[in-house]
Amino acid sequence: DTLSSVDFEERKYLISNVFESLHANESLALDLFYLKENSINEIIELTDWSKSKTKMLLLRGKKSLYNKLSKVLKYKLEELLWMII
Repeated sequence: DTLSSVDFEERKYLISNVFESLHANESLALDLFYLKENSINEIIELTDWSKSKTKMLLLRGKKSLYNKLSKVLKYKLEELLWMII
């Protein structure tokens, strides 16, 4: 597992940087839902987004986060492998 080869502080740094690179609304939706543990309905109240927009932003945000984090970790793994070789 690539992520386990990266120490905790570096993991936090990598995830934070990737999170900040997302579109603002996607980042906000993910932050409110996963980090601040708001429900969909609470997010709707806070943002005035529709239910479908909120769900779409969460879905797109998760996909973007996954894709960007995968690229960063692939690069990090290659970097670690070159240090070993």
